[in-house]
Amino acid sequence: MTSSTDFYLADRLLTDEARALRDRARDFAETHVRPVAREAWEQGEFPRELVPRLGEIGIAGGLVDAHGEAITCYEAALAYTKRREQFGNPLASFQLVQAKLVEMLEGITTTQLLLIQLGRLRDSGEMTPGMSALAKRHATAMARSAAATARELLGGHGILQDNEVMRHLCDLEGVYTYEGTFAINTLIVGREITGIGAFA
Repeated sequence: MTSSTDFYLADRLLTDEARALRDRARDFAETHVRPVAREAWEQGEFPRELVPRLGEIGIAGGLVDAHGEAITCYEAALAYTKRREQFGNPLASFQLVQAKLVEMLEGITTTQLLLIQLGRLRDSGEMTPGMSALAKRHATAMARSAAATARELLGGHGILQDNEVMRHLCDLEGVYTYEGTFAINTLIVGREITGIGAFA
């Protein structure tokens, strides 16, 4: 049976080294990020003391952050729609709700497979700036969409701090737009595929 967020069993494609990195990242998030995340968000401050520790354990990059936030939002939406009832049935029993959950899972799964291949290309020395930029562009847009869909599926509960979906949506808006990130990544890919730089 497949996992709700590893639908194509992409975990099997990971090397032992990649699994170890994934496990370090999960442990780091549980041990160091989760305890300070809510307070940092409420104060509007980034916990900068975590940055050196990320480097120490070999974790970096908005790709992983965006993907992780999308998974968190998807899992919150899936759990909520399975337990919340409307007209005597769980929300998850309705066609449009299922369609939205499937769209979220599709984006997450596509990104998982993309990140695995990008990692392989990086390890072999074949990754180009355009490949990296396209993955960043895709991951941030997917995560932003997943968070917005989760917020929608949770209805009014989607804006409450208890569900944290709105916090993730706000975070992803920043990742998407910070210093023109999405647009700049688009132009990097455009330059690579056309050979023509369109930067102003």
